[in-house]
Amino acid sequence: SQQEKEWLEQTFSSRNKAGFATMTKDDPKPLLAEFKYGFEFTRPDFILPKGTSGFYVGPLVSGPQGVFAYLGYDKDEIKGYEVSCGNGSAVERLTYVFPKGMKILAKPDDFKIKENYLEYSASYVLKANKLMVVREVHDRTPANICSAGLINKQRQTLIKISDTLQSQVIYQY
Repeated sequence: SQQEKEWLEQTFSSRNKAGFATMTKDDPKPLLAEFKYGFEFTRPDFILPKGTSGFYVGPLVSGPQGVFAYLGYDKDEIKGYEVSCGNGSAVERLTYVFPKGMKILAKPDDFKIKENYLEYSASYVLKANKLMVVREVHDRTPANICSAGLINKQRQTLIKISDTLQSQVIYQY
């Protein structure tokens, strides 16, 4: 649709130049439990034209059930009451294709954790001028009402995961 085309251009453009993107997605009408979508795009000015800099790894567009939807947690622990909780899974596959002549000086470390009904893994594979990222979260919380104790334990796991998301790709160009 024209609206989708305009949204893609706006989302993947920089302040100075128009971007280009295509979107692939499953048909939403069957209302299946699993829904896949993807973007292939060029975003101008994402990389500085010269010098050393960095960026956080992550999708430029995140959906309502993306990896980050499972990684939020309250600032403070809870005490003395139960809360509603849920479960689910998300997988994120990202491929960055860097310009020729660009040096990747550092990338995030791979990370895995499995505790408190939460399982998270992240891998970052650099080959030539491509960085391939796969991040998965599987929340296997067994109920829809959780004790304060379980939520507080999960909060500690989520803090560990979130700390790893502060890592950046550092490059020189």
